[in-house]
Amino acid sequence: MEDEDYDPGTYRRRLVLEVEELIARAWGAVRDAGVPEPLQELAFKQAIDFLTRSAPGAAPAPSTPTSPASVTADDTGKPAASGPPAGQKSNDASLFDKFSEEASISVDDLQEVYYFDESGPHLMGPRSKFGSTTKDQAQAVALAITTARNYALDETETTDEVLRAECQRLKCDPKGNWAKVMGGLSTLVYTGPPRGKVARVKPSSHQSLQALVTKIRGAAPE
Repeated sequence: MEDEDYDPGTYRRRLVLEVEELIARAWGAVRDAGVPEPLQELAFKQAIDFLTRSAPGAAPAPSTPTSPASVTADDTGKPAASGPPAGQKSNDASLFDKFSEEASISVDDLQEVYYFDESGPHLMGPRSKFGSTTKDQAQAVALAITTARNYALDETETTDEVLRAECQRLKCDPKGNWAKVMGGLSTLVYTGPPRGKVARVKPSSHQSLQALVTKIRGAAPE
């Protein structure tokens, strides 16, 4: 006999909440345990398995859980958000198609480096992929974000605030040396009054971006 109180919509919502809670608990356990980054994905899967088996009636673990491998730690050991948020669509086809055409870089390669959300393009971490020093990392981020906003979103300039926010998110903000580091950019035009600096692409910026994407992906230049 069918249960008169059974509501499919309510059941589905409860199931989603249970899965989200399970993922959050598993990642929290990995983070709090201080597991080294190379082992985080394995530890996360084991935590999911353990929590699923130890909680009778709990929602089943998702077959493709969000990996914490895109979450890195800064110098204080705190996680630094370096990949798309859970559930964030990172493969907006129209944006990547336009970006690819303008930059002469394949969509697949761009999707290994970038994701888009409502605020625009962001980079996949960790910061170590962008250079060996904070200066190199910040300049690489500036190039990557400015070109992405121009090629994919048709924005002619990117504000200092946008560039610095991305550097802060990736834990590569040169802080007191910001003006000096950005002023030393050779891959972009960095101009404007002290409190209104903007970055703009140069005719050669797409070539600089191609080299950067190749470096980030770890492939040898052709």
